[in-house]
Amino acid sequence: MNEDKTKVKNTEHDISPNHKNGTDNFCSKCGARLVKEPNNHATYRTCQSCGHVRYQEAKVAVTTAIYSHDKLLLVKRRYPPEKDKWSLPGGYLNPHEDPALAAARETLEETGLIIDNCKLLDVLYNPEQGGADITIVYLGVSSSGQLKAGDDATAADFFQIDELPELAFSSTRHIVETLQRSILENRQEPGFGGGNCELQSK
Repeated sequence: MNEDKTKVKNTEHDISPNHKNGTDNFCSKCGARLVKEPNNHATYRTCQSCGHVRYQEAKVAVTTAIYSHDKLLLVKRRYPPEKDKWSLPGGYLNPHEDPALAAARETLEETGLIIDNCKLLDVLYNPEQGGADITIVYLGVSSSGQLKAGDDATAADFFQIDELPELAFSSTRHIVETLQRSILENRQEPGFGGGNCELQSK
């Protein structure tokens, strides 16, 4: 009996941290080299041996804007890109992690503050920065914890919304402008509609 040579493409999504720089050149299923092929209006790396398609997973980051008494919480970045500039506390979303809890986790790791309440503020597309493709932004409230920089931050502090240090990333500047507009329009601090992202320290 003749062996069936038909190749069936495996459409399982593999998470590839190197999809931006093209270093992921070999199939995770059989070890053969991957080649670029068009597929559904995009180009993916496809194995010519077993037909496995290596889909490019979008990098998703979360960040939290904590605004209180006319001041915004910022952290000073320890690593490139934008090293030594200031941004909102945040970081990458882990696989299978709730985005709101991830925002609370990153805030705790970088500032020592525990988020008591939060709401979704914005979702941003970042095509030019080479980091996260998507940034999920939360507006948070913290009434516990001790302000202390940690993890990827060398400093953490509250700044007057109209007297901020040099900011990292266009997304940070966009969020600041959104907050400033909201404050001017409402003549008060941004409000909250609920949404629990509390994360207790261990």
